[in-house]
Amino acid sequence: MGEGREVVVEVKNVSKYYGRGFQALSNVSLTARKGERVVIVGPNGSGKTTLIKLIMGLSRPSSGYIEVFGARVGSRRYDSMRRRIGYMPEKTTLPLEVKVEDYLCVVSSIRGCSDYSEVTQALGLHRVYNRRISALSQGYKRRLLLAAALTCNPELLVLDEPYANVDIESKIVIDEILNTLPYDVTVLVASHIRPSLERFRLLLMVSGQIVSELTYEGEYAELTLTCNSGTYKLKVAQSKSDYRDTITKINSLIDSECRIQDISVVTFEKLLYEALKKHRSNLATLP
Repeated sequence: MGEGREVVVEVKNVSKYYGRGFQALSNVSLTARKGERVVIVGPNGSGKTTLIKLIMGLSRPSSGYIEVFGARVGSRRYDSMRRRIGYMPEKTTLPLEVKVEDYLCVVSSIRGCSDYSEVTQALGLHRVYNRRISALSQGYKRRLLLAAALTCNPELLVLDEPYANVDIESKIVIDEILNTLPYDVTVLVASHIRPSLERFRLLLMVSGQIVSELTYEGEYAELTLTCNSGTYKLKVAQSKSDYRDTITKINSLIDSECRIQDISVVTFEKLLYEALKKHRSNLATLP
């Protein structure tokens, strides 16, 4: 997916140790190309936030390297790239006594632009411009952090737990924003909750390692048909045109005396479950 596109983020054989003996990351590698949406999921303590902080230059790897826009993280050249990156941290760290509009004004000025009205309108923040940040709900604080990350039209958007403690309305608003981003914006998300992105690569992280990589394109049904010539698996997609084509193919196979053996709905959760089950099975067979 996107093999010919420019590499925006490259993580190569990265490990991270804290103190004596605690290994947060173990030989992690990943590549995110221009316009890709990459989602990292995993249990608490799996290393997602550590990896995000390393990509943002907030910590340094113990071994391996990370490049963003071709610049090694930690170098002076990388520092000059920061305006091309929008970052939303996991923790809601905001100046609580500052008003919403004043905060956005300062952030946009630092990032080198002056107009933040479009993104704040889309996130519903214009309704709370004159409120102090301390008076906002957790959902609105997360929206504010996302607005700050989106100021000045970043080419790379890095989001760490964007849905942490948000209400359902805020999740819907955040998802709508992510789905209307320009096609060439690269998005890297660490999350416990499935973002409603239309298409993304899914990385499963367990115990500081990426143990599986999948492509998720929305829920679909998978049919298994048994025929004289073998077994066929067909994917029934959500789009009407694909659906019609698949039904035609199924009817053709049934006319050829094939029979439907199994129907299963493939969801985000099922993909994760199967990947995690396979990972645990592989661990059990190690000598």
